[in-house]
Amino acid sequence: VNDGIAMAQDLRRSGSTVPIIMLTSVVQVTGMSYGRDSDLVPVDAFFEKPVRPDELLKAVAGLLK
Repeated sequence: VNDGIAMAQDLRRSGSTVPIIMLTSVVQVTGMSYGRDSDLVPVDAFFEKPVRPDELLKAVAGLLK
């Protein structure tokens, strides 16, 4: 369940500043809720599936500026 979280943590620990958008169904699978502001989940945008395409595109556009 936490493979994406572990990958984001590893990227940040290695000094990577590449934007990370996380799409997850962790709440549906585990009942546990996370957010992008958590030290546990060092991502730039965080979406719970299903995500609206317009919201995802807006986040991508904002991160690519």
